[in-house]
Amino acid sequence: GETHLCLVRLRNGHLEMCQGEVGKPRPLDFNRKRRDGASLVLFERIATSDELKSGDEQ
Repeated sequence: GETHLCLVRLRNGHLEMCQGEVGKPRPLDFNRKRRDGASLVLFERIATSDELKSGDEQ
């Protein structure tokens, strides 16, 4: 497999991941206006596992 170096952080209830290209250095920041070929992904939790089990998701 190939290795992609990345940065990961939890902020304001979101998981952010900035992943560099194969063989490139780890990204240095989470800037959304990227020019280095890195990908920035934002994940948001929509429900907890307990909420999904009970049907209480929002």
